[in-house]
Amino acid sequence: MTSVLRFSLPRRSPSRLNVGSQVHAARVAAVAAVLLCLCVVSGGLAQETVPANRLMDLGQSSYRQGAFAQALQYWIEAGRLYEEEGRVREQIAAQVNVSQAFYQTGHYKEAGAMLTQSGKLAAQIDDGVLAATIKGRLGTVLFALGHNEQALRTIDDGLVLARALNHPALTATLLNDQGNILTAEKRFSSAIEAYSESSSLARDSDQRALRTIALINAARATIQEGSLPAAKATLDLAAQEMLSASDSYDTANAWLTLGEAYEELLRPRRSTETATHESRRPLLFTKEGQGTNQNSESDLPTVRQAAGSYWNAIETALRIGDSRSESYGWGHLGHVYEMADRTDEALDLTRRALLAAQKVGAPESIYRWHWQTARLLRSKGRIDEATLAYQRAIESLQPIRSEFLVGSRNRQLSFRETTGNLFFELSDLLLQRAASTPDAAGHQHLLRQAQDTVELYKAAELQDYFRDECVATARSRSTDIAQETKTTAVIYPIILPDRLELLVSLPSGMRQFIVPIPSGRLTSEIREFRLALEKRTSNAYVLHAQKFYDWLIRPMEADLAAGGITTLVFVPDGPLRTIPMAPLHDGAQYLIERYAVATTPGLTLTDSRPLNRKHIHMFSVGLTEGVQGFPPLPYVAQELSAVQAIYGGTQLVNDEFRAVQVERGLKEQPFNIIHIASHGRVESDGKKSFILTFDDRITMDRLSALVGLFEFRTTPLELLTLSACETAAGDDRAALGLAGVAVKAGAKSALATLWFIEDEATAALISEFYTNLQDPSVSKAIALQQAQIALLKNPGHAHPSLWAPFLLINNWL
Repeated sequence: MTSVLRFSLPRRSPSRLNVGSQVHAARVAAVAAVLLCLCVVSGGLAQETVPANRLMDLGQSSYRQGAFAQALQYWIEAGRLYEEEGRVREQIAAQVNVSQAFYQTGHYKEAGAMLTQSGKLAAQIDDGVLAATIKGRLGTVLFALGHNEQALRTIDDGLVLARALNHPALTATLLNDQGNILTAEKRFSSAIEAYSESSSLARDSDQRALRTIALINAARATIQEGSLPAAKATLDLAAQEMLSASDSYDTANAWLTLGEAYEELLRPRRSTETATHESRRPLLFTKEGQGTNQNSESDLPTVRQAAGSYWNAIETALRIGDSRSESYGWGHLGHVYEMADRTDEALDLTRRALLAAQKVGAPESIYRWHWQTARLLRSKGRIDEATLAYQRAIESLQPIRSEFLVGSRNRQLSFRETTGNLFFELSDLLLQRAASTPDAAGHQHLLRQAQDTVELYKAAELQDYFRDECVATARSRSTDIAQETKTTAVIYPIILPDRLELLVSLPSGMRQFIVPIPSGRLTSEIREFRLALEKRTSNAYVLHAQKFYDWLIRPMEADLAAGGITTLVFVPDGPLRTIPMAPLHDGAQYLIERYAVATTPGLTLTDSRPLNRKHIHMFSVGLTEGVQGFPPLPYVAQELSAVQAIYGGTQLVNDEFRAVQVERGLKEQPFNIIHIASHGRVESDGKKSFILTFDDRITMDRLSALVGLFEFRTTPLELLTLSACETAAGDDRAALGLAGVAVKAGAKSALATLWFIEDEATAALISEFYTNLQDPSVSKAIALQQAQIALLKNPGHAHPSLWAPFLLINNWL
């Protein structure tokens, strides 16, 4: 059986790419080729009647050179021949290799299906080694798909088999895979134990390449745990092992991983560092400290080791003709020079990386090297060229964004902290250029470009949160929805390191306002405001509400008044998603008393059609009783009664409110408003977000699948109301999930709450909202505004903790 090494899937960073990303880049680049290969396999190779064993060897050779699509072609044909010959064991071996090639090209579901089929064949011949191998590979696929718990169970099952068979080589491989998942779960001590045992068993079973990988992975987990000297010692041991490694794709990528790991040592600052292994290439710096303001003298040996590892990767890649690994070697090395402020040399290295990547059509690496080029050009003051390079990076990313996001689910940093920085750096540059452009047409053009860049980012971020490449299909064709209502202003607050930019889309054109507040201070103020808002017994929120009004609204007051604006639609960014805008205060009144307020994750994600009031079909469900450890919601009965009195429709309460009944109701009736009055929680992990039913929990994924039934009907889902949701204070990603709930569920609009409030106030506001919505002259945003004002005018409900958390999301018309 062909032996295929497994690499960890470590975190991504905006300017450095590790081996998990390199492997992913290769599979992304080969996606189109894979599909072509599948079409020609039976025609081309079969005519040549190449023996199956020879095909297996050819596949192995191609795989080692990083030619995954070619390896896939050979192994598929080998499996077909083995099946014809009745050689089941060899057929399984070919299928397992096919699954790994599918994995490398980003076809995770296809890889999983192939392994499932192989597992059934292995069960027929009662081969424990094959069964354990298949479980290990299947666990890796499940891990790539984000199913960490299931992946860990599957690999554990494989480990039990491998240990029972006393098979140290297979046990070592499975332990390395297990360590990867434990690392992603931040169970670093357990991961290090798994890697250490894997390394020892790999040494005893003469698997030198696997031993090296296990050592590097152990070091990276040790870095995460904070034990930097121990991590350094482990990396140095891995480096010594690598010096005698034979040339292969895996060796080149191991050198790249080693370089990345040495760079990771530099991220947390250290007081001392000792180098025990020198690069085989000339040192990067002629003397310590020269040309760098990023690394202290104690860091320089580690920098040299990182650079030396990249040089070794380049040399290996050149000898075996692996242009992808060569590209990453040049690119990583260029980044090291970038960090040393040696910009001209960094540009030259990055251009080499681009040429190598373009030679094999690797779009993920192409986008990264365009991005690196943009940063370098910007640092040299070549702004026009930098802008073009940023735009090329984003253009290169768009076609492969879905595959890229699928392959990055277990990273340690958020999407905003990694790939999102590409969009923000370009937005920053465009906004700076706009601010200094006196020509009105040029100024507007740059602002439009900034808006388009933000919209692209918003779609990608939401897609990343829901781990669903299909989310972006909900995008509308343009961002001109604001032009359809002449009294609406769309506000993009863009958080940049040194300032807050307000990009405002008015019927008369785009406006730009600059608020000189650093992102750190702004985030701190946001956290304090959110906590103060939730404290019903305190008025501490007032000062914060006035401060945020001064930052977010006052700069544009004159423009709003001159334009006759009545509705403000916010496209919030980062931590701003965790606070409502309705309670901002100008010193005399709340913002909601002057303007209707709505929010959207992005205009291109917003269905622009107004509410169809002629045929409202309501489906309302809820819980009044306490179930599954959640407290009762006695006023839900009043809320649901009010909803039914206004719109009628079908209603499920308490023990009637079960997932199976909800599914049946949605399939049988053409509802266009769904009202859910039950406990709900939106988590950072979208797959853990849920709505409570009487006997179960409906995840947001499941809810979106049920609501998705409406996509095949002529009547769209106009509104999804979640009247008892909550997100944790300070959890930006959970707030993103709440903002995107309408998009994910396929609803034109959603009404939801940022935090849980007493159900008496909720019942009153919901009843008022639906009553107002009956008026055809009233938009959904204004219906909510009137309901919130009615509540705040009630002395018992005047505190914003009771009316402010209600958000109208997406379509506000």
